[in-house]
Amino acid sequence: MNNEKRFKKDSEVKKNHSDGVAERITANIDNNTRFGLFGNLDSFDLDGIKGWIMDAGNPDTSVNVTVYIGTIAISSTIANIYRPDVSNIVQYSVDCGFLIKLDKSKICNIVIDTDYVELDICVQPLNGKIRKLDSINLLKEKFNEWLDIPSVIGNIDNINDEMIATGWAISSKQKNYAKVELLINNIVVAKGDANLLRLNLTTVNPSLEMSGFKIKIPESKINNLTC
Repeated sequence: MNNEKRFKKDSEVKKNHSDGVAERITANIDNNTRFGLFGNLDSFDLDGIKGWIMDAGNPDTSVNVTVYIGTIAISSTIANIYRPDVSNIVQYSVDCGFLIKLDKSKICNIVIDTDYVELDICVQPLNGKIRKLDSINLLKEKFNEWLDIPSVIGNIDNINDEMIATGWAISSKQKNYAKVELLINNIVVAKGDANLLRLNLTTVNPSLEMSGFKIKIPESKINNLTC
């Protein structure tokens, strides 16, 4: 599936952000290294993405670091944090560490229709090409959990002649009832909460007890669609 289907158009779309043919960036640097890009992705957690990157040919010049989802740049920074561990290896002081804070609101605006999310961490030295340092692959469920976005599962059991829809839905955030929207031809025609008793589902999962919904679709909405 190509990126045009997976992502919304964005003014920050960067095509070919990684040349794909350059030698892989590694952390194999020593005190005799005088040329090339070296670095490492150390960790990814709620604080952000941490690591280091340095241009051995220009150690006093900071390298730009950008995180992409597909071809969309979602966050960037400059690798200018002092790294004593790297300094000990090269035997001179070097500010090459980075911490990238991810913009959750921006990520939420990206439409993703795959089961996983891939973050590409790309780097660009002064007057140099953009290259990929590393990638992070997360299941969409875990990524949504990190973004604090609830996932919802459920089912429409029936829509009767009176245009009343019944079914169930549950949010991964157990404190909140799932919000239900009914759409016809991608147009929302009715809304409601899944907060009705569904005893028949408790044998499957006790958390499904208060997950039912019964939503009336207004006749006016139907008429508007058929006009």
